[in-house]
Amino acid sequence: MTITEQLVTHDRMTIVGIIGRLLKGKTMSSQLTALYNRAILGHPLSVLTVVAIVALVLGYYATQFRLDASADTLVLENDQSLEYYRSIKARYGSDDSLIVTYTPKAALFSDEVLDDLKQMRDKFRAMENIDSVTTLLDVPLIESPPVSLSDLSQEIITLESDKADRKLAQREFLLSPLYRDMLISPDGRTTALQLLFKRDEKWFKLLHERNDLQVKRLETRLTEQERARLVAVSKEFDRYSASQQAQLMADIATVRAIMAEHTDRAGLFLGGGADDCQ
Repeated sequence: MTITEQLVTHDRMTIVGIIGRLLKGKTMSSQLTALYNRAILGHPLSVLTVVAIVALVLGYYATQFRLDASADTLVLENDQSLEYYRSIKARYGSDDSLIVTYTPKAALFSDEVLDDLKQMRDKFRAMENIDSVTTLLDVPLIESPPVSLSDLSQEIITLESDKADRKLAQREFLLSPLYRDMLISPDGRTTALQLLFKRDEKWFKLLHERNDLQVKRLETRLTEQERARLVAVSKEFDRYSASQQAQLMADIATVRAIMAEHTDRAGLFLGGGADDCQ
């Protein structure tokens, strides 16, 4: 046999092999299709029943699913930056707050608007878990009229004080670097209210106890009692955090309800650092 004939024969054998593999794959595909038709399409009621049962089971357990996206779960154990933040928070108080922006339909410094703002502020202050509410009615004025430091130590003048000059106060709010772009917009049409939540001492107590045990576990070995306590306090902390999250959602709903009572007189929006105001 010549070299040319050998090459032709080899090519024919290669082509035959490829065709054979294709036919074999087609046969296997046909077998899988037939199996699918028999097992799935041939028993539609049984398949739908199984799917419904699986969906019900997953739906039941989905109600127990909780996603904790707090800083406590998004950083590593013993994170130094988080520890520093918590030490500052413990020293200067809670930074969990909501911001309500208030854009009245009338002039911001008119009697009717300031009275409406006062009513809404007082409703927020009456909430059990709100520690303080800061508005343009409450911050100190030092140029309306001008006062010295000694006078300021004797009496703090606010927009609600009888001594306050409203025209000078409006000018001070718009020009002061303390208030402009923070408490009032540059155009003088929108103001903000800050709602600060009370510090939850129980939450911090559980947090510190759990963290202390976790740090000790990293540095040394825990005793049997300490390991058991770490498991117990971690579960208690998770349960308490979940209940506080539910309470936060209820408080935000109350804030929104109070805002709804004033939407006929102003445009209101809610934001802030308290878990993104869900």
